[in-house]
Amino acid sequence: LATYLFLLVEKNKYYIIASAFSFILSFYSYNSFRIIIPVWAISLLIYKFGFVRKYFIVSLISLLLFLLSLIPVYRLYKYDSGGARFAQVEIKSKTDFVKNYISHFSPDFLFLKGDTNPRSQIPGHGQLYLFEFPLLLLGLMVILRSKKFEFFLPLILLLLAPIPAALTRESPHALRSLLAAPSFAIISALGVNFLSENIKRFGKIIILIAVTAYCLSFESYAMDFFNKYSMETASAWQREYKDIFTMQKSGIVTDKYAQPYIFALYYQKYDPQKFRSTVKYNPVDKWGFSLVSSFGDYKFNK
Repeated sequence: LATYLFLLVEKNKYYIIASAFSFILSFYSYNSFRIIIPVWAISLLIYKFGFVRKYFIVSLISLLLFLLSLIPVYRLYKYDSGGARFAQVEIKSKTDFVKNYISHFSPDFLFLKGDTNPRSQIPGHGQLYLFEFPLLLLGLMVILRSKKFEFFLPLILLLLAPIPAALTRESPHALRSLLAAPSFAIISALGVNFLSENIKRFGKIIILIAVTAYCLSFESYAMDFFNKYSMETASAWQREYKDIFTMQKSGIVTDKYAQPYIFALYYQKYDPQKFRSTVKYNPVDKWGFSLVSSFGDYKFNK
């Protein structure tokens, strides 16, 4: 929305303020956007530099609003524990970054298997539908042959999207590279439009075929989500811990499914003060986490 409004500033200069507010909302929505938005916003300002220079006051107001909105985030990372999560999952070398970045464009991730974490992906489905592959190739061809900068925007966004995920150890990662989703959609749409314009006799038929293919593919995806997903991924969502802690008031519990103490505290309505006075932790693991080994009458191990 922020990008769309920014591209309309020639029609109404005040769209840039609405764009700034949209960027602020996006900035606060998820950590990945806190990395991408500054780079992307600067790129857009350079692209529309003529407008910025012509309407300097309204552009300056928009920029100041955006910068003021960052103060709470700055305080979070500077004075509180806002950077703790990133410290737990960040990569250790530049080589890992390159490998992780490239992995987001692999056929397995995009079309065949998708994210290996079931919480971010329905098993058996890729991030994109397989029939989109030729549409993406056509869309990329349209972009590269175009002389209009606007056509390159979805491609630039697509290249930026994996950066936050590539900085972490769990890659490829569907959620952290979420900005790729609209980018792929726009590029595919350019491919469909190219076919409909260059095969004019069958233009409407091609669009109908594309829409039908999307609907049928989505139907398969939706059916698996409603009929299979909850059963196949119950353990990934730690379903077993609900059964355990609604029946068991003490004892030794496996932490195979990650951090069971959270569920114990929740389902037992455990006193926070009592928890803090009895909790003990395991050494930091390979992911950078230090898990609870015991508290009260509970012990957790493999």
